[in-house]
Amino acid sequence: MDRNEQGISRARRMQAWKDRKGGLPPTPDPFKNGQAGAYDKACLDWLSSLRLRNLSPATIETYRWALLRYRKWLLVHHRGGFKRLSSLVSVRHILAFQQDLLDAQATPHTRAYLLANLKRLTHWLTANARLKNDTLQGLESPRTPTHRLPRYLPLDTVETLLEIPDVSDPLGIRDRAVLELFYASGLRRKELALLELQDLDFHQRQIRVRFGKGDKQRIVPAGCRTFGWLRKYLAHSRPKLTDSAEPGSPLFVTGYGDAFSPGSLGHMIREYLDRIGFQQPGACHLLRHSCATHLMDGGAGLRAIQCILGHSRLDTTAIYTHVSNRKLTEIHARCHPHGDEGPFGSDPAAIAPDSRAKYTPTSGGTTQNPPRSPAPTNQVNRTQPSESSAS
Repeated sequence: MDRNEQGISRARRMQAWKDRKGGLPPTPDPFKNGQAGAYDKACLDWLSSLRLRNLSPATIETYRWALLRYRKWLLVHHRGGFKRLSSLVSVRHILAFQQDLLDAQATPHTRAYLLANLKRLTHWLTANARLKNDTLQGLESPRTPTHRLPRYLPLDTVETLLEIPDVSDPLGIRDRAVLELFYASGLRRKELALLELQDLDFHQRQIRVRFGKGDKQRIVPAGCRTFGWLRKYLAHSRPKLTDSAEPGSPLFVTGYGDAFSPGSLGHMIREYLDRIGFQQPGACHLLRHSCATHLMDGGAGLRAIQCILGHSRLDTTAIYTHVSNRKLTEIHARCHPHGDEGPFGSDPAAIAPDSRAKYTPTSGGTTQNPPRSPAPTNQVNRTQPSESSAS
């Protein structure tokens, strides 16, 4: 087998096995077995009401995850029957649940999120006369950090990552196009997975995102380099993976010829990050954060970055104002009148003091300042009146 055709040959074998494609059977809904009694019934009814309100499936799934997390704890720690709903969501139970989360070193964000979803549930139950009193609303949420700075890749690390795929292989061309598009556009992994052929505009070098967060649409630029790799992928790689070329066909396809799932995209990006030795957690969102951070460092405004990322609120985009200390120094030197000039020059070696040892701690734990140099003779000593002023 030709080494350069190994990847695409494996993909062709995968397509021959498509009818035997693996995967786990769907797991039954734990709420439907009724093991938690009244709690299971309440959760099913609340989740059904959210679907009637047309909330997105992703939002409902995150709410469901929080309810299942508490349900798992409830089945272990609750003593007694599961018929009285008020006892199953009592303040005593919720506080014990929060304490166990704290003992398990759950993050403040996780504890706050779980409590917030349980409050949503009890608020709905109270509004629909399923509970007499909504006692959880008086519970204080764990304090969380105001801002969590996003992780991102330095520019040289991004360039190293982009060079990893073997572009002599059609699958490597596909992976390179995926990496380039992630970094150039800052798309979420689900947004990229749902892209179709009709969403590419090669003339304007823009991507139309039709299935953004909250079902919002937006236009995202991607640049010449990214569209060059997309053109190469469409010409040399995609035809070997699938025969479908309809406008509504998925842009990126797997070895089976099917559209990527968000999870499979995450696994692929994580494998490439592992290959360059990047140890920090994250995958697709690292490239999204890197795109926004490098745009900010390059001088892009918050409003422009907000439009590219698809944020509904500007303060969400404001977390990318974390520029490096070196960048701040460069901006200060360029913009401030005294930033990069003066009698001492701009050489750091010339400015740095040679006598830092003079700043030594005293016995009281404070620092002792070095003695001041005498004032130059050609200047007026402001501590003593001059002869002219005395006369």
